[in-house]
Amino acid sequence: RDVTGVQTCALPIYDNSANLLEVRRKTAAHYVQTISVDYEGRVVELSYATYPGERNRFDIYVYRE
Repeated sequence: RDVTGVQTCALPIYDNSANLLEVRRKTAAHYVQTISVDYEGRVVELSYATYPGERNRFDIYVYRE
């Protein structure tokens, strides 16, 4: 089965991202990094995303398999 790892943290936006996202500098944002690997451990997806905190909400559910 494919495995996906997700890492997220909340930090203020300081760089040009504030202009691109049309928010003020130092606005809180969620930074999300996603890495997916296939059955043999090869990376098949790598993504970085920035979500301004004032416009986004995340609900995270963790299940034990």
